[in-house]
Amino acid sequence: VAETFEAVVMNEQLDVLVMMYAPFCGHSRRLEPLYLQVAERFAKFEHLLIARIDAYNNDRPSRVPGAELNGFPTIRLWPSKSKQAPVDFEGERDPEVIAEFIFSHSSKPMTRDEL
Repeated sequence: VAETFEAVVMNEQLDVLVMMYAPFCGHSRRLEPLYLQVAERFAKFEHLLIARIDAYNNDRPSRVPGAELNGFPTIRLWPSKSKQAPVDFEGERDPEVIAEFIFSHSSKPMTRDEL
């Protein structure tokens, strides 16, 4: 899993948004359906990959910037043009707020009209 995580997150062709969760965490369980809504809405954007990983039961390589965690769930974006400087999502756990975060940090322009 660690090698796949690194290969996906560090792909310089993609903006990669990852929800790192723990299966036992109530906050993670509540966020998951909302996060999946966001993933469905943005599925048509080829430059954006929205993923999730059980970060409690799976390793993440320490050589990947931003792979470390301070708690669950954590949502982090690795922009295609800035893999060494991932961006943490720190907003309200709401699909619209997460969508705004994606719009704000995407490496390619996107508009709400495209959703």
